[in-house]
Amino acid sequence: DLVETQQNARLAMQTITSDLRQISYGKDATQPSVVFADIDSIVFVADLFDSISGAEVVSIHLTPTLDSGTVNPSDRIIARTVWDTSGAVVLTGPVAYGVADSGLTFQYFDRDGAPMSFPIVQPEHISEVEVAVTSQTAHSQDQVGYRDVTMTSIVYPRNLPFTPPMPRPNPPGCGNLTSPNCE
Repeated sequence: DLVETQQNARLAMQTITSDLRQISYGKDATQPSVVFADIDSIVFVADLFDSISGAEVVSIHLTPTLDSGTVNPSDRIIARTVWDTSGAVVLTGPVAYGVADSGLTFQYFDRDGAPMSFPIVQPEHISEVEVAVTSQTAHSQDQVGYRDVTMTSIVYPRNLPFTPPMPRPNPPGCGNLTSPNCE
């Protein structure tokens, strides 16, 4: 049960961060990069599918409905919906099951790295996004209750104008080389 919960959180994090890295990719100048940003949802523009002409509008959000596939009374589903440029739904479906109530949270940061407060009134100023996914076991554990697994990641969307360059932990290059004294 706990391993499945970890896999749910890991898969959700992998899908969400991959999508967020594509924000603004392939869009035309008339489209906003981020349409809407809230604590438990984001709507953005990105060209995710080569087979579809133009960039798509993508929504990632925590559903208000319960996950019917579990006995946990607070399990939710993270869903993704994708629309093409005409507004037709191209894809809709779950990203992850077994997500805790309030188990998807976003925090947005501006180009100076300062947290942006909710409601986000200028989503075009977002330069990085912190995502947290909390998945919960389907069954209650004796004396512990439902167990949570939380994964967090910070995403720097590659195509936003305000995204800062990522710092390198070790700058490339060589320092002074020394040889051991073999006398």
